[in-house]
Amino acid sequence: MILHALNHIHCSILTTVFLLCFSNNSFAAPSDEFITGSGTLIAFQKFDHGYHALLQYLKYTDRTICYYLKNPRRTQNINCKIYVTAENIPGDISTQSSGNSLIINVSSNTLARGRDFQLMGKLINALLYAKSGIFPEKTARPLPGWLITGIYAKIQAHFLEQSIISVSYYPGLRALLQDGKIPPLRRSLFTALSPEQDGIAFDLYLELCRFFINELRRLSSSVDNPFSDLVILSSKERYKPEEIFDSTVLRVISQVYDKTAGNNVISDISDEEKLQLWFIAALNKRLVNYLVPLKAAAFISKFRKFRKVNYRIEKRKKTIHNQIDIVDFPRVYHKLLKDNYAQGLLAEKLIELNSLSNIAPALTREPLAVLYNTLKQINSIAAPVALDRMRRAMRQLTTAISRQAAIEKYLLKIEYQMIPPGRLFRKELLETKRLQKNNWTELSKYLDKVEADYLED
Repeated sequence: MILHALNHIHCSILTTVFLLCFSNNSFAAPSDEFITGSGTLIAFQKFDHGYHALLQYLKYTDRTICYYLKNPRRTQNINCKIYVTAENIPGDISTQSSGNSLIINVSSNTLARGRDFQLMGKLINALLYAKSGIFPEKTARPLPGWLITGIYAKIQAHFLEQSIISVSYYPGLRALLQDGKIPPLRRSLFTALSPEQDGIAFDLYLELCRFFINELRRLSSSVDNPFSDLVILSSKERYKPEEIFDSTVLRVISQVYDKTAGNNVISDISDEEKLQLWFIAALNKRLVNYLVPLKAAAFISKFRKFRKVNYRIEKRKKTIHNQIDIVDFPRVYHKLLKDNYAQGLLAEKLIELNSLSNIAPALTREPLAVLYNTLKQINSIAAPVALDRMRRAMRQLTTAISRQAAIEKYLLKIEYQMIPPGRLFRKELLETKRLQKNNWTELSKYLDKVEADYLED
């Protein structure tokens, strides 16, 4: 009886506490709650069939933000409390501070409706500030769009993308990389896009931001974390967004670039150029590898560059520059080049060929291995033998590339046949509907007016 009475008193106290938590608004007491590893309280007003999915989504959102900020629970000064209500909220989300706590009220109706980007952007913005010890109401400046979008994209990918561990899926970025059309990173980051206005381009922007923040986190530490520094500086309105980016993100990337380049660093290169070079190197490292190799067309383009061997010879006190095909390298190596220079040139081509082999299509790897081994053994075999091996390997490589291209073409054809026309049309309709949500009515009126004026003339 005594235990039963104590248990009843304990439950009454908990109920009173949660009622007080909601006393600042009109919502009823929550029917269920959860505390994340970082100490964030997630409470639900209504327990329904969508509760578990929303809880997992919010838990992962909280975990993702702490993942980038790298601040453990013991260092957080603000207690975050997320209350999910079935009632409508102006703007779908509201925040208010109470002592050392930040109370975030969100509408479950909007959360359940496709994880609304605008709502999630506000939630991510509030949590980033709060986890950094700043009440979001005390600053009028929202955090950079690329940071909000990157975290949102990572959350969405976790729940929507079916992936294999250790394999990165960025189809849009990978296509741009293989076509050699990498956009300027800084300009792309600062050109914020939205799903309503920019349609399919927003999907590519999601990939770009997610990839960028993932790579940036690899460079950060608990001592020097550009994410935390950026959030703190963004709360101070006297700094411009470009200045904050330069002193946090660009500073870290520039330092890493200089350290990686070592003696090969170019002295007169700007920090923005270092940013772009670092970005391209990161794309090549993550998106094109042994498991996800180049397509046939991209491989052909890179191999053509490899085949060109630029060399110089000294003749009658003159330096003559020349270019040959890699197939003829054994002949030139043995006859014309000096030992030290030839060894250095050979080492460069071996490194280049090894890097290319690691990202080459599967069918090309065997003839590429023959080319590599022939060049590596060039000092111990006669020039005619080396030439014969190189030429046979090139013929095998040409055949392999043709087969690879044919297979890719066939698979693409099968993919088109497997997708019903109705599904493609449905995607077009959905994309059109998404674009029409924002200002397209006014645009249509304007175009109608222009058309009418044109016909009158």
